[in-house]
Amino acid sequence: MSTTEKPHVHAHHSHHLPTHMPALPGSLDHSYPQHEVDHRHYEYAHDAPESSSHDDTKPGGAVSSTPEDADDASVERTEFPNPWARFRYQYNLREYFAEFLATMLMICFGNGVDCQVVLSNLAKGSYLSISFGWGIGVNVAGGISGGHLNPVVTLSLACFRGFPRRKVLGYIFAQVLGAFCGALIIQGVYSGALNAYEGGANVRTLTGDHGTAALFFTAPAAYMTNAACFFSEFMDTAILIIFVFAIGDKNNSPPPPGMAPIALLFLILGIGAAMGWQTAYCLNPARDFGPRLALWVRGYPRNIWTDKSAYWIWTPIIATTL
Repeated sequence: MSTTEKPHVHAHHSHHLPTHMPALPGSLDHSYPQHEVDHRHYEYAHDAPESSSHDDTKPGGAVSSTPEDADDASVERTEFPNPWARFRYQYNLREYFAEFLATMLMICFGNGVDCQVVLSNLAKGSYLSISFGWGIGVNVAGGISGGHLNPVVTLSLACFRGFPRRKVLGYIFAQVLGAFCGALIIQGVYSGALNAYEGGANVRTLTGDHGTAALFFTAPAAYMTNAACFFSEFMDTAILIIFVFAIGDKNNSPPPPGMAPIALLFLILGIGAAMGWQTAYCLNPARDFGPRLALWVRGYPRNIWTDKSAYWIWTPIIATTL
């Protein structure tokens, strides 16, 4: 497409909207059975000096005889920079909040670059810009939660790498909520440009020459059948997981420390360059479902759920998960 040609952004021209959401390969370096041990070291916390007598009694003489009592006592002896830090630590929410924050930031980068490139009529970027934007968005939270950012990665780690299954639902909820919030943020950031492109403050559409819904979630090219869409996303996501596992395998020449995000960036660029056009390479159920919910709340029409026989169920969710 030449720079003077006006891009068509709607469900049938989604090749301008590549998407992704892999995990940080460094997360696979964790041995999850050992990683399961509660984090007793908090990066901002400094335990108070212990008494030489190691007195484990509560006020009033009651003995702290249960693990819960010991945990409460540990929290009481720990200094935190603020009440929110204490709350996250005491209720073991750090990993879930890290997934929420990382996914939200990834969507901010991804949806943001989609909007900048398309709403500027390609004056402020290109297809390559979009791939870079999504690739950069995955470099958060690896040291806290493993940086999954994707329900498919979380499920794969639970099945094949020993990730605690009791944490799976919490991770997935955090990822979807993060994607939802990220899409709402970018709706606000680009509200003026969206209004100008759509033709009015209360105009929001999926299809047509000025539809903008596909800037936030994935939609296939017009010629793609449902079966073709399903197979495309199934293959793209399988390639993603294979490479993520390979990058994180210590027996498979992993990247040097600190270089795993760079390897992921090039992985996303490769998937986008080779297979990103037809379905916008979703690769991630949360990346599609969270923003779709956000657009529904924002006032986009009901056809974002019904287009192409409920495409959002069969391809972004089922095909990527399988």
